[in-house]
Amino acid sequence: MSLKSTYAGMAQALGGAAEASGFAGWLERRPHNRTARWARSLFAIYDIDAMTRLDLPWWSFDAIDKVDAHLAARRHARVFEYGSGA
Repeated sequence: MSLKSTYAGMAQALGGAAEASGFAGWLERRPHNRTARWARSLFAIYDIDAMTRLDLPWWSFDAIDKVDAHLAARRHARVFEYGSGA
């Protein structure tokens, strides 16, 4: 078994445990908490529906802040994003 498969399996198992214990629901009720969103993204590995619901780019939160600030300062900015992410 590869390291990647082991990591993905562990993340999915932790996600299942988080669901069963109610921890995932607790995280869901904190949509603006970055730590909660980060944890939810880890549990969503290989689950495209869960990743899409999170509506997070695959960037660090610092990068998200910089892009948000850059675009906010340019009212008429236009962005074309492409890729194979969620």
